[in-house]
Amino acid sequence: NIYKFSGALNYIVPAVSSEEIVKRQRTGEKIDLQQTKSYSSGPLQIDAQILGAPYILSNGDGNLGNVPNPESIITFNIRNRGSGSVVGSQIDSGALEITFPPELDIVRKSAVGTETKAENDKFTCTPRSNGGMMCKNDRRSADGKEALGVIPIYREETRSSIRFTVKLKQPLAEPFRSYQITAKVTYNYELRNSVDVTINPFQNV
Repeated sequence: NIYKFSGALNYIVPAVSSEEIVKRQRTGEKIDLQQTKSYSSGPLQIDAQILGAPYILSNGDGNLGNVPNPESIITFNIRNRGSGSVVGSQIDSGALEITFPPELDIVRKSAVGTETKAENDKFTCTPRSNGGMMCKNDRRSADGKEALGVIPIYREETRSSIRFTVKLKQPLAEPFRSYQITAKVTYNYELRNSVDVTINPFQNV
């Protein structure tokens, strides 16, 4: 049996000012910043992480002039946690959407023309009404015939790198902030054998 599913990730990413890090290093205090993730139910799970330090860094409090904010790399991964399989062993073109908040800038590989290019060449990113960015894996070849956004699943997880380089548009006005990144995927899923499924949307026991 084949079923249509959707899965989602809500990812709260901390940001910290470099001045706060220096201040805490001087006093010997540790910085304990929590990345918060919440996942929807369903056999596919989207996960994300920041490479390196577990936060996005801001240079100064805005008094340092034109010191650019450092870049951070956020990677996304999709794993099959269920007993069945994703139809076609792939995330179809246009089926994965990642939304970034207005405060984060997606660093482009190359700013060619007016098109917004994410570093990941499977995605196109378009501005949202609130100033954020919505990136979707719907990139196509120049002639439009080939869907470049298809993401293969091999041995129950995505193997191709889904990564975005981001940085804060403005220096933080306070020592800490948190920003929300969301991801949503839709897919067709084949259950290998019949199982009893309990639909319990509100997590009631």
